[in-house]
Formats: sequence, C-alpha cells, structure tokens
Amino acid sequence: MFNYVLRLSGLEANRSGRTVFVGPRLPNSTRDVVMRNLRLNQVTVGIALNFLVSLGAESAVNRERQVTNVSAVPVAAGAAPITQTQTTTETRVETQRIDFLDSKPLLRGLQALGDERTNSLTLIGPPRLVEMAMAQLTQLDVRRRQVAVNVKIIDVNLLNTKDVNTSFSFGVGNNFFTSDGGAASLNFGGSRPATSAEASSSITSTPVIGNPIQGDGVFLNNGFFNPQGRPSADAPVSTNPLQPGISEFSPGTPGESTTEIVPTAIDPATGLPTRYGFQTTTTPGTPDTYTFSLPSLYQFPKRFLLSLQSQVQSGNAKILTDPTLIVQEGQSANVNLTQEVVGNLKREITRGDGTSTETVTAEKANVGLTLAVKIDRIDDNGFVSLSVAPTVKAPQAPANINLGTGGSQQIFLVSERSLNSGLVRLRDGQTLILSGIIQDTDRATVSKIPILGDIPLIGSLFRRTNKQNQRNEVIVLLTPQVMDDSEKSSYGYSYTPSPEVRQILERRGLQVPKQ
Repeated sequence: MFNYVLRLSGLEANRSGRTVFVGPRLPNSTRDVVMRNLRLNQVTVGIALNFLVSLGAESAVNRERQVTNVSAVPVAAGAAPITQTQTTTETRVETQRIDFLDSKPLLRGLQALGDERTNSLTLIGPPRLVEMAMAQLTQLDVRRRQVAVNVKIIDVNLLNTKDVNTSFSFGVGNNFFTSDGGAASLNFGGSRPATSAEASSSITSTPVIGNPIQGDGVFLNNGFFNPQGRPSADAPVSTNPLQPGISEFSPGTPGESTTEIVPTAIDPATGLPTRYGFQTTTTPGTPDTYTFSLPSLYQFPKRFLLSLQSQVQSGNAKILTDPTLIVQEGQSANVNLTQEVVGNLKREITRGDGTSTETVTAEKANVGLTLAVKIDRIDDNGFVSLSVAPTVKAPQAPANINLGTGGSQQIFLVSERSLNSGLVRLRDGQTLILSGIIQDTDRATVSKIPILGDIPLIGSLFRRTNKQNQRNEVIVLLTPQVMDDSEKSSYGYSYTPSPEVRQILERRGLQVPKQ
C-alpha cells in the first residue's frame, strides 16, 4: 500500500535499514546511486547522448573546438595596422534536457556524461535506471552489416559496314571521262584545265601537271637519225609536252687523220735517207651530247578502264569490368575507370585601354565507366536493398574548332549511356541482370551521278553505297553477398582464390578456404 501511494503521488522514497526517506526530490546522500563507464565502439557519443536524452536523461558532453582570434596591431601613425591571427583550442561543456508535457520520462533522474575524445559515456543514477540505459545502449551500439557487391559491366559494340564503290574511265579522241565513288569528271581537249594553285605558281609559262613518273625509263625520238645511228645536226628537240624524247642536243666534232712521208732507212756513210714510208696521225673528235627527258605534262590513258571495290567490315568489341566493392549498410561506393578528353573550348577576350587579352580555356570531360553503388539496408532475413547507377561515356568523331588566331583545336563530342536502377531488393548471393541500355544505329550513304546512277543494274557503276549498322548495349550483372565478420570466416564472404594466389596466401600463414 505504501508503494502504491508513492507511485500515485510522484514522490521519491529510499529505505536505509528501518528508516524510509520520502520527498519530491531526495538528496544524493539519501539515495542509492551507482556509476557505470561505457566505451562505445560503433555509435558516436553525440548520437548516444541524444538517444538517452529523448528517454528523459540529462546529459553533459565535453567538446573541444578551435577558436580563431583576429586582432589588429598598430604600427605607427598613419600606417596600416598589422593583422595577427591566432588559433586556440578550447574545451566547453554542453548540457541537454527534454521536458515532456503529458508524460513522465522513463529515465528521469539519470545523468549521462560524454567524452568525445575517448568516445565513452559515464552513467550516474539509481541502479534500475542505469541498467535500463545500459540495455538500450547495447542495442544501439551494434555493428553495421557489410556487403560485398560484385558488379560485372559488359559493353558490347557490334559493327557491320558494307561499302560498295565503282570506278571506271575511258577516252575518245581528246576527250576523257571518269567516274569514281559516284562523282563524274569530263575533260575536253585531252587534259583538265589548270587549277588556281597551278596557274598562280606558273605566271610566265603554261601551267602543266607534274609528271608522276620519275626517271626510270629512257625514251628516244623516232626521227632525224643519220646513217650512223646518231641524231643529225638539224634534228629538232622534242617540243610536245605529252611525248617523251630529246629535250636538248649538241652535235660533236669528227676526228681528223693526217698522212705524211717519212724516211725509214738512212745511209751511215752519207747520212742521207735511202728508203721512205707513210705515217698516219689521228686526232680524236668530241662525242654528241643530248638529254633525254620524260614528258612534262602527264596524259591519262584513253582506253576503257574499270575498277570495282566492295568491302564488308564487322566488329565485335567487348569491354568487361568486374569490380567487387565492400560497402557498409547506409553507405555508398564509387568506381571510376575514366580518362580525360577535351570536350569544349571557351575563348574570352578582355579589352582595356589600347590593349586586349585573349584567354582560351579547355573544358575537359571524363569518358569511360562510372559506377555508383549505395547500400540502403541489410535486414535479418538475408535481403539486401541497394541501388546502382552505371554510366558509360565514349568519345565520338572529333571536330576541329577555329581559335580565330590562325590555329585550330580538336575536340571530342561525348555520347553518354546511363542507368539508375532505383531501390532494388536482392537475396544474399542472388544475381540481378540489368539491361536495356541499347543504342541501335542504321546509316546508309549513297553518292551517285545524277540520272545515270538511277538506271537499274548499270546504275551501280555510277554510284557509291555505304551501309553501316552499329549496335551498342550495356549489360550490368549485380551480385551482393552479406559478409560474415565472425571469427569462423577467413575472407568475410565466399571467395575462391586462384591457385597462384592460394600459394601466396598459404606462405603467409593465412587460412585458405577449401575448394
């Protein structure tokens, strides 16, 4: 009956021997007070104190913070003061208490003191309140579960290209016709006209086309030879730029022979010649000099020529990445396999008084694979709730940007394929396949000669056809495995090392799971 009266009246009571102390708030000397110290492992002191305060306890936490003081020190009259900065660390105590309006808190009368440096708590109060607070903190200070997420990302690129091209030419008289890649060209007079570049480089002479053949063959003129097989003195040099021949000729001088009578025998007594003979003296001449040259103007052949080109290209590129991420519950992890390319250029011109400053800034973009995995929850039934967001970026055909100063810069356009799975629940060890990031491109390019390219059958000789089919698909395979952080687990999850890695681990004394 006495206990019921105390509970209904809201009074406190404590018995010491045969004496009972009763009052609205008893002093500590008349109360049974115990003290418990608890070091927290997983949860922080701030979170634990907020939890106890919400149950009615009063808290006091010892925190350290850095304080920066800025002061100005005068130097001299008229001079700017010197600013000094000093940073100190101070310790202060912060208290918390919550008051309920319609209910009495369960842990009212319990003191909870915290120390952030050691991440520990000190509980002071009646034994019953201390035990209740210890039981709640034990449930609060549990380890977060961890999961090993294996993500396989496969990027499949299928390329199929068909390229058909025809090329032919023929000449009639001095007229020449050619068809190459769907483009036609018709020349009258045996040659094409000179281009602006050829005409500007040949001001004083007739523009010619450079001969693609360089000095392996020697061609002789067909006429003006004397009976000895040498060009005669009046043989003209070759003036036709389309024909090979002699471009320069200088005739030589013939040799001369002189015959005279000379004594061949002399009488010793009289010293007079008694017999005579003939002696011939020959003076050699100079040989003919002439220069053989190839034609300076190249003439295309006038016979019918035909060339058919057909090409089929097929490609299959597969990029496979297989990372395994260890993530705690409520945390996220990222994988970046990227490289930087120049995606854009920013040009700024700042003009002042008679001066201008130009600044060119290159904006870089990351291309490659970016993967973000977030673990939302791991429940007691072996289910993992997570979300994954892979992004695949690839550079496309480059483009040149004129910088305005006579130079150019090459940039790359970037294509992006991304997927956000949202929140997905998987069982431990279950594999989820995410697909559907498909990009299918069909492209056909036809270059043809008007009217002639539309003729059935024969029209294929007057056009060029290029067909390209490209299919890109990204497939994501997601497998979470809840880690076992107990002592019986060697690697936390089902990991099977390769034979080479197994030998290295065994040499270091690690326990390797059996296959």
